[in-house]
Amino acid sequence: MMIPENAPVRLLNAQLEELEYGKLYEAYSSKGRKSAADPRVLFKVLVHGYLCGIYSSRKMEEACRYRIDFKWLLEEEDGKIAFVSGKGGRKGQAQREWETKKALLERWEKYEEMLSIMGQGRNSYSKTDTDAAFMRIKEDHMRNGQLKLGYNVQIAVNSEYITGLEVFSDRSDVKTLCPILNTLSRWHKAHYEEVVADAGYESLENYLYLEQNGQMCFIKPANYDQKKTSKFCEQVGRIENMEYDPEEGCFRTGWPLDRRD
Repeated sequence: MMIPENAPVRLLNAQLEELEYGKLYEAYSSKGRKSAADPRVLFKVLVHGYLCGIYSSRKMEEACRYRIDFKWLLEEEDGKIAFVSGKGGRKGQAQREWETKKALLERWEKYEEMLSIMGQGRNSYSKTDTDAAFMRIKEDHMRNGQLKLGYNVQIAVNSEYITGLEVFSDRSDVKTLCPILNTLSRWHKAHYEEVVADAGYESLENYLYLEQNGQMCFIKPANYDQKKTSKFCEQVGRIENMEYDPEEGCFRTGWPLDRRD
C-alpha cells in the first residue's frame, strides 16, 4: 500500500522477474546454512541498491532495515505476506507493519469521507441525515444547552412580503447572507439596493460583497450595545477609541499623555 503503482522499484521488480536465474542458483551450495532470503530476491535488492547509488554492504543492510522500497523487495515479494491469525508474537514483523498501515489507511479514508460529506463550513453531521448539522436551538425545553439536529432556514422579506427562502446546513447566519442574495438576484433578475440584517450577519466578507455589488447595507454591529458603555470607551487600546492622523499615517488616542499608560 505504501509503494505507488508507478514506483521505480515496482518496474525494476517486474523487469528482473523476466530473467532466468539458473546460473545464480547453481552458485549456491545445497549444503550448510540456508540463506535468509531467496538468491533471486537478494539479486533484486543488490540491483536496486546500485540504482539508488548504494554500493556499501553496510549501507545496503541499513536500507533493508529502514527503507520501505527495500523492505518491499525482501518481505513482500509479489505483494504477499505469510499471515497468521490471532495475537501475540507469532505474527511476523512484516504482518504487524502491514496491519498497522492498513488500520491507518482505513482511518484516513473514513476521515476523508466524513470531510467530503460535511463540505465547507460544517464540523458535524448526522448519520441518519447527512445534510443536517448539530446546532444550538433556541427552544431548549430541557434547558441543558444540548445540541440538536437541524437546519438553518433563511427568509428574505421585502415590503412585508416573503421574496425568498433557502435552507442551509451551516449553523452560523454570517455565511448565509451572500448565498441567499445571489439566489434572489438569480430568481428575480435584479438585486436589492438596500439590505437590512441583524448583528448575526456582520462580517468583513459580507461588507465587501455588498460594496462590490453596489448595495447599501444596514447591519447592526455585533458590539453596538457594548460600545455605548463607559467601560468600552475607557479602553484606550481599542481602535474604536482612537483618531486617525493622516499626516503621520497612524491612530492616536484622545487621552492625555499622563493617562495613556
